[in-house]
Amino acid sequence: MSRAHLIDAAVVVLLLAVGLAFPYLVRGGVLDYSLVWYAILSLPTVLYLGLRGEKNWKKIAVGSLVFGLLFGSLLEFFAHTTQTWIVPTTRFPFRVLGFDTIESLFGYIFMTAYVLTFYEHFFDKDKNHRISPHIWVAIIPAILAWLVVVCLYFLDPSRLYFSHAYLKMGLAAVIPLILQVIQSPKLLRKYIPFALSLFFIIFTWEVVGLTFQYWTFPGRDYLGMVTAFGQRFPVEEIIFWMLLYPATIASYYERFVDDGK
Repeated sequence: MSRAHLIDAAVVVLLLAVGLAFPYLVRGGVLDYSLVWYAILSLPTVLYLGLRGEKNWKKIAVGSLVFGLLFGSLLEFFAHTTQTWIVPTTRFPFRVLGFDTIESLFGYIFMTAYVLTFYEHFFDKDKNHRISPHIWVAIIPAILAWLVVVCLYFLDPSRLYFSHAYLKMGLAAVIPLILQVIQSPKLLRKYIPFALSLFFIIFTWEVVGLTFQYWTFPGRDYLGMVTAFGQRFPVEEIIFWMLLYPATIASYYERFVDDGK
């Protein structure tokens, strides 16, 4: 790692510490609010890394909206319907289809932008600004899936409930990653250090988010539960969220937005 990247990594850690401390500093006040925390946790780092080097902002924006909002809203919907995890409170007077909160939808966008900016800055040196036409291979199925979900929601909502949802959703989410690294094993040289670099960061998000109950895990059909720093979360959260989520998002980005390199 170059000296410039070491400086950037140190600043990222500093910004992380500020973001993690924020809920404790404003506890009980008007700013003690998940959406504010999501923004403070992610956007300063995105801005800083953007100022430190040229970024493919158009690609990052597309990736954040497609994988964060479109994919994330589907994931969040099924997580809530199956009680895999829930966002217990919202300051908005409605939830999308009775389940998704506006806070969580913005949270997915911010989180995906953070992951993609981090990926581009430290691990992806490609300067091609052209968005891949494969993006429609991601957008169209996601829209069709939402149409099916909406139809079932109004016609036969019982079909939206299934057991061991976290395990099944997690395995489905990582299939493109697995197929991609089978086709291009050299990508593991980027994905593995990238995932390990973000593991600690995501772990700290988890502990603080659960401490303030920005999300909870009320379900029962997990592989098992883990306790860390007084907070309990499923084994699947470690596997699919803390370990595999960064590489999975990078895989989607390379396959559907970037150049697959």
